[in-house]
Amino acid sequence: VDSINVESDVTITVKFLDADDPPSNAVGVDVKTFPPLECSASNFGSFKTFKGFASGHKLIEVSNMGGDGVLSWQMCPENAATDTSATAFFFDEYPTSPLAFKSPEAYGAFKSTTTRYIDCCSPGTFVTPAGAIAVKVTNMNSDFLHLNEIEIFDAEGSNIALDAKCYSRTSGFGGSPNCLNDGDVGNFPDACSSHSSTDGADNYDFCVLDEPVDIKAIQVYPFYDPANLGMTDRLKDLKVEIFAAVTNVGNVTNPANEGGDASFFGLLKTYSLSFSSAEHGPKAQTPLNLPLDAFSCPSSGTLAPFTYHSDAGKTWVLIPPLEGQVNDNTAINMGAVCKLSECGINEYLDSNNQRKCQQCPVDAPRSPAGSKSINDCSPCPDGTILAHPRATECSLADNYSIILEASGWRVWAPEFDMESSNSDWEVRRLDFYDNMNCDGDPIPGVGDPVDSGNAGPEFGPDEAYSGTSSTFWLGRQPDSDGILSIGKNFSNNLVRCRCLKIYEMPGKGASSIRVQAYMYDEERWVNAWIEEDLDPNESVHVIRMTYPGFSNQPSSAPSGFSTGSPSNTPTFTLTETPTVSTTSAPSTVPTYFPSSKPSTTPSIKPSEAPSGKESETPTSAPSEAPLKNPTSTPSNAPSLDNSSEIPTSVPSRAPTINPTSTPSNTPSLDQSSTPTIIAQLDILKEIYDSTGGPTHWRANNWFQPGVHFCDFDRIYCVDDVVTEIRLEDMLLQGTIPTIIGMLSNLEYLTLEWNFDLVGTIPTTLGDLKNLQHLELDDTNLTGTLPSELGLLENLRYLEIEDVNNLVGSIPTEFGQLSKMEEMYLYNNDNLVGSIPSEIGLLTSLEYLWLSENMKITGPIPTEIGLLSSLKAFVVRGSTLTGTIPTQIFGLTSLLRLELDDTNLSGTISTLFGKLTSLQHLELDGTLLSGTIPSELGLLVDMVYLEISSVPALQGSLPTEFGLMTKLEELYVYDLQELAGTIPTELGSLSSLFELELRGNSKMTGSLPSEFGKLQSLKYLKISDMDTITGVIPSEMGLLPKLEHAYIYCMHGLSGSIPSEFGLLAQLIELELYDNGNLGGLIPSEFGSLSNLRVLALGHNYYLTGSIPTQLGLLSSNLHVLGLEQTQLSGTIPTELGALKSLGYLDLERTRLSGSIPSELGALGNLVELEISSSSFLEGTLPSELGQLTNLQKLFVHNLPEVTGSMPSEFGLLSSVNTIWLYNTPLISGSIPTELGALDNLVYIWSSNVGITGSIPSEFGLLSSTLGEMYLYDLSGLSGTIPTELGNLRLDYLWLNNNALTGPVPDFDFTYLKHLHLDNNMLTGTIAQCGSAEVKADCGGISPEVTCDCCSICLVDSTDVPSMTPTIFEVVSSQSPSESPTLNPSLSPSEVPSLSSSASPSFLPSSAPTVMPSLPPSNDPSVGATFSPTAAPISTPSSSPSQSPIGAPIASPTASPTSPVGLNSCLTHGGKDICNYVEGCSWRRVSGTCKPSLTHTECRALDGKKGDARTKVVFGEMEQRNVFPGGSRFLKVNYTGSNKQCNTRNHIDNVVE
Repeated sequence: VDSINVESDVTITVKFLDADDPPSNAVGVDVKTFPPLECSASNFGSFKTFKGFASGHKLIEVSNMGGDGVLSWQMCPENAATDTSATAFFFDEYPTSPLAFKSPEAYGAFKSTTTRYIDCCSPGTFVTPAGAIAVKVTNMNSDFLHLNEIEIFDAEGSNIALDAKCYSRTSGFGGSPNCLNDGDVGNFPDACSSHSSTDGADNYDFCVLDEPVDIKAIQVYPFYDPANLGMTDRLKDLKVEIFAAVTNVGNVTNPANEGGDASFFGLLKTYSLSFSSAEHGPKAQTPLNLPLDAFSCPSSGTLAPFTYHSDAGKTWVLIPPLEGQVNDNTAINMGAVCKLSECGINEYLDSNNQRKCQQCPVDAPRSPAGSKSINDCSPCPDGTILAHPRATECSLADNYSIILEASGWRVWAPEFDMESSNSDWEVRRLDFYDNMNCDGDPIPGVGDPVDSGNAGPEFGPDEAYSGTSSTFWLGRQPDSDGILSIGKNFSNNLVRCRCLKIYEMPGKGASSIRVQAYMYDEERWVNAWIEEDLDPNESVHVIRMTYPGFSNQPSSAPSGFSTGSPSNTPTFTLTETPTVSTTSAPSTVPTYFPSSKPSTTPSIKPSEAPSGKESETPTSAPSEAPLKNPTSTPSNAPSLDNSSEIPTSVPSRAPTINPTSTPSNTPSLDQSSTPTIIAQLDILKEIYDSTGGPTHWRANNWFQPGVHFCDFDRIYCVDDVVTEIRLEDMLLQGTIPTIIGMLSNLEYLTLEWNFDLVGTIPTTLGDLKNLQHLELDDTNLTGTLPSELGLLENLRYLEIEDVNNLVGSIPTEFGQLSKMEEMYLYNNDNLVGSIPSEIGLLTSLEYLWLSENMKITGPIPTEIGLLSSLKAFVVRGSTLTGTIPTQIFGLTSLLRLELDDTNLSGTISTLFGKLTSLQHLELDGTLLSGTIPSELGLLVDMVYLEISSVPALQGSLPTEFGLMTKLEELYVYDLQELAGTIPTELGSLSSLFELELRGNSKMTGSLPSEFGKLQSLKYLKISDMDTITGVIPSEMGLLPKLEHAYIYCMHGLSGSIPSEFGLLAQLIELELYDNGNLGGLIPSEFGSLSNLRVLALGHNYYLTGSIPTQLGLLSSNLHVLGLEQTQLSGTIPTELGALKSLGYLDLERTRLSGSIPSELGALGNLVELEISSSSFLEGTLPSELGQLTNLQKLFVHNLPEVTGSMPSEFGLLSSVNTIWLYNTPLISGSIPTELGALDNLVYIWSSNVGITGSIPSEFGLLSSTLGEMYLYDLSGLSGTIPTELGNLRLDYLWLNNNALTGPVPDFDFTYLKHLHLDNNMLTGTIAQCGSAEVKADCGGISPEVTCDCCSICLVDSTDVPSMTPTIFEVVSSQSPSESPTLNPSLSPSEVPSLSSSASPSFLPSSAPTVMPSLPPSNDPSVGATFSPTAAPISTPSSSPSQSPIGAPIASPTASPTSPVGLNSCLTHGGKDICNYVEGCSWRRVSGTCKPSLTHTECRALDGKKGDARTKVVFGEMEQRNVFPGGSRFLKVNYTGSNKQCNTRNHIDNVVE
């Protein structure tokens, strides 16, 4: 209620419950239920009595009332006081509002009746007054009574008469009893007065109080008229009486009972009062000191019954706690009797079942009121449902099944969807097609036309199939249910339909059409598609039944029903949904009745149907607690799992738990008395021996000589009785003995952190009736959670977490743990099932932790709303579904709510604003949708808030967040649909110390300068929001406590880095990389950030100037310095050599010049060094780099001006595992033999450099570490391959395109995946290849190397005729061990003209879809290059462990220097790709894979030699890379589902 204008209007706000999440019948208050009262047919049955306590709610169900039931009701309190009263409220539906939502009991009630104890107490009993209830003033002078005001005062001096009701025995002469307590005192006529008109004896006025009061004073004002003093003189003899009770007030207030008397009881006080014209002022009586003596009951002992009529089949009587004064003996007696006159609508009287009203069956759900037989029930028309058990008519079904084939098809529409005024439907032609586009010819004209009725024989259904435009079907006479339909029946032949064309007369069409399929075996029509919003004025409608996941080709589609779910409809629900219970209350949401005829094939499940809904009635329950309504499917209905069921009704009562006894196979433990000392010692000995005490426990004094067991370590006793065992982290090994259950006085048991504790949890733990604390977490226990733990009636704390071998579900018996305060059951990976609704019975529960149980499913039970003491509810990391139950928002004590990383859906309710105590809220990683409600800003005690990774959230970030001034941590990220600007009000969050806003890609505006007000901020991350523009506010440099600042991947930012950042004295990490247009200079002020450990400024392409020498002052802490991919110029400062703590230095792709300073050799803690891809650096590689003994990765490549040799001191890099030295052509000399001493080396790469000499045999010493060696494109590398390389456990060995000679050594193919030896002058035989891809010069007539197992054999140019080359193709289906099939049979006309320089190019037919990073080529200008002579084309089966950044794609390109090209149709990423010849590229355009491809089967994309364009597939993403002259990769277009260019995973230097 918003406002009330008395005697005028009331303004209210109405909020509707979520129909998809109706309230359950769980109660939010203490309630006592009674066995139901069942009405008898025709006559009243026997009177049934009930008795309940004064406290709590009492609920009585009256069933079988049919459509015109009568209930006769009586009740009376006992052992009560005068003010004690009982009220009964009568409902035709379960009283959800007053019970579940604690609404006033009158909400939803149709009638009520109240009985006071004073009205029904037994004659002769004594009644104790609770105080005074009435004040009576009588004129003892047999005269008129005229009073101006009566004032009655309580102990606090308040005039309580103002809230009383006052009456006159009779009234007249314009007087009114309302004047007696209106607060208006004064003289006549200015102030009104009462005017009792009877001039007989005992003429009286009286006032009745709202409740009994200990009256302390009474003040009476007489009527006074200065012009008529005689009126006051009439008041000379007044008597004032104070009573404890009054009845029959209606005798006074009823105008037809003039002169009638009220009845007053329990006289507490009486006194006289006199007024005269000489003393007309008010007179008071004080103090009164009322005696509260018991008085005899005035009741006759009989009470007229209250009658209530019901037409809803069932009635609930709700009696709230008694009002007024009660004591321990106060109770209420109730009695009722009822009768059934006739059954209600959709019911029938079952004479075989005790004459009860039964719901009509699901296949015939309709019947009129008063039905007396099941034969009176009738079905709904096909395509309609009964939406509610008491619906008066069937309604359209808004769901359909996926049906591809049926024995009949028709279009169907209700007459109210017709456009014409007389509901005609004129169809000139109706065609069915077996494809989704209505292409080709319609289904042939077989079958029998059928319709619902028409305007006459000349307008029958066959006219719609005549093939002429002059005839038409005119549907005019709908069937009895007002439905029009036309179609064809194909008998028992199955006909496929995917599309329909309907030709209608404009203005006589339908706005909504249902396509129905006839199920021959079931003899019924079923909705197969629903087309809405049609224009009835259009002449042709094409209806495509676009079920997702089904082919357009008729030959590939399955027949019958499908279990798929169309994507263009929110949910698919069948009419074959579960039945509603006949004993349940009418649901607050529509309830669907199924057909009883089973489908021949399974029906589709609703895409959003709640999972885990209870479908069975508990087998037994205490008599006081009613059971849930059964929702089981009829025996002849289709079998559906629970997830496909629609909830048929809200549960009718609170959950009930059946007491669980110890299983029969549990050892019998006599606990009738405390175990003896000897028995306790024996039990402890068993525990000691069973858990490895003698051999595995940590040091302890158990069973040491002279040590009493109460003095054992971790044992605590009271009076020599063991009460606590605390064996956490004691290295227990073994099982928990069942005999532990004999320690009947045990209160505390902790066994956690014993990772070798195995076996099951003993069921005998349930015998520890005094146990209050149990911890079993971080053990290796197995089995299930014993239901016997539910017998621990005193348990307050339970912790079973990180026990990943436990299986089964959370026992419902845990709901019996009525004293439970803290329950921690999280991180148990194999627990299954749902959260039991019985959890709602744990009314003392404060902390409930069920997180990280990934197999816990189903919805959050609404009974969670009963946990009024709950402070923390954590279900993070489970697969819970459904919506957030509204009952949660009644938990006003809740401090912590974590619902993150679940499948919860729906919206974030505005009701969150009611959780005013909430301090911690996590909603990240859910399926929630809608907007972020501004009501969250009302949670002013919030300390931690995370709403992230919720892709469906929309709207903007509420400005009200600025009201949460206690907020310390705010995380709002990865909300791709969140728009709007960053609220400036966030600057008001004075307590905030962590703020993360990233990945909200639709947010706009700029970074608020108000962030400079966040004086408590320590952690700031703002990233991945390209639509944020402007500059980085300089005010951010005023944050005195900021330690971590991350502003990166903000491509809309511009300007420069604020120099004020140099004032952030506490700054530890500063990452400002990859920020679009951010440029300018690096502030020299950064040199004063003495605490700085990370400075990442890379990938800012407009960052210019030189590297400030002041950075050398950060010597004590700086660990990471990233300046890569910038426009920084000048020399590398020698001052960087002073950064003694530096671990990572990245100077890749800059415009730095000069030489690499030798001072970098002083960076003793350096782990990774990259100085690469710079055309301006010169000089030599400093030998001092060999002093970096902690260096693990060394990248010095693509440095075209660096000269000299590879320093032998590199052999001192004892920690190095990766060396990249390639595309630095001026490096000369031999490979240092000292590299053979690098015991940790895993990856070495050198190509396209001027190295000469041979491969050091010392590399053979690296057999335990080296996994990848790339030494290729080294024209000066000669000599033989050292035999020692055969000992290496290599995965990749590339030695191609060198000048190597001599025999091929024996390699260990145990680990080898790729061996490239081609384009050398090697000889010998490769006898076996294992599973590796081997490439060698083994092709042609006289191959240099003999190899029958090689994947790719290249041909010596001298071995191939120049005009008609022989084409060899490796047949991809052969295993590596088989010889490739050679196909020399192709004629020259089938082969493109090949120059002698053409090079073969192969992709293995079984190439994986994931492309590895492969060694780059030789263009120093960009850093990611391509070698035209030896670029590897074959795709490794797995990526190298250290893939070089910028590695080229293994694309089928031409190599201009090889003598011949081989055409092959190869599969790459699931696509067919043609190979390439003559430096041109070709791609497959049609046909199947053939041994060779002609010009007509392959089409050149570019004719220029050396400019080969290739189409490369990465999984589902296609990239087209251009290699002009073998240089950079240029991405010119792409298709596929992945629209982002992932440069780091594929190729490094991609320009979009």
